[in-house]
Amino acid sequence: MVRVDEKKHIAEILKTKYFSEHRMLKLINEHTDTSGTTYAVQFTAMNITDVQQYLANKGAVLQNKLIAKFGQKVLLFMTLLEEV
Repeated sequence: MVRVDEKKHIAEILKTKYFSEHRMLKLINEHTDTSGTTYAVQFTAMNITDVQQYLANKGAVLQNKLIAKFGQKVLLFMTLLEEV
């Protein structure tokens, strides 16, 4: 279940205006030997320039805030996808 902290972080990213929307996804094919639930958040940008500006201006700061709050309970990585 998504907690208030995660919703705050998502809202903070959207507030930067570099992304137009987000999707919250739950991993359904997890290994049986893992505990807990894995979620992924997908953000949509209008163009690659917005993503680059976000990374240059806000990305590291917001990621560091998330790591400071959740420590090793959170795994952060970025994958750039293009809709075809």
